[in-house]
Amino acid sequence: MRQASRVAHTQSSRGKLARSGTPDRKSAINRGGGIGFGISQNVTFTLMVDRAPVGGYGTASALWNLAYDAGYGSGPAIFGMCVVYTGYPAAFALTGTLMLAALVPAVHDRAAAGHDPADLVLEE
Repeated sequence: MRQASRVAHTQSSRGKLARSGTPDRKSAINRGGGIGFGISQNVTFTLMVDRAPVGGYGTASALWNLAYDAGYGSGPAIFGMCVVYTGYPAAFALTGTLMLAALVPAVHDRAAAGHDPADLVLEE
């Protein structure tokens, strides 16, 4: 009985997600997510290689690829398990919260380097 309730809740959440806007709006949201993903992918790789010594570029590249593939493989599985128990809105909110948590070490890192963490201007 409890499993049937979870399945019904998940199917109900899927229906809400499917009715959440016009096709143009959904397409724009998907494009925005893709652009953000592409930017963050390149920026994180560049940061890792930039911080590595010249002889460590291969190691930095390998570690980045390992982390990327691990996240790309486990992220959807974990998200799917969350959706079963919480529904899509709560699962997306949890994902957003986890992404915001990544700002804490970034701000700490900028402060340790002597930069104002609030200054988002990139130096050349």
